[in-house]
Amino acid sequence: MLSCDDSFDARIALRGVEDASRFGAVEHHDGLVTAFKEKEESEASSADINAGLYLIGKRIVERLDGPTSMEHEVFPALVKEQRLRCEAFDGYFIDMGLPDTYELACREIPKKRQRPCAFLD
Repeated sequence: MLSCDDSFDARIALRGVEDASRFGAVEHHDGLVTAFKEKEESEASSADINAGLYLIGKRIVERLDGPTSMEHEVFPALVKEQRLRCEAFDGYFIDMGLPDTYELACREIPKKRQRPCAFLD
């Protein structure tokens, strides 16, 4: 489970995949994100990717003003400041960004859910 502390402004969940070229890769060391490699830069090899699950600290939320891209605006700045942490997870993962995988997710996710929940602070 992603958790908070005062040593970071955001934390992202990572997922290891065999071919990161479709997603882009996240470089990290000791739980700190050091760089993002875009899809065009990523090789067809195993790597950790951004799983799309974020824990955002209150300081970041308060700075957001209107539509904002976390991946292209906020996270790169936090990497430069060494304030973006990460944690790798395994288990079921599906990217719903393509029509085929979205349809697959619609069929598979209801079978995998144990009970719905949300944790808000």
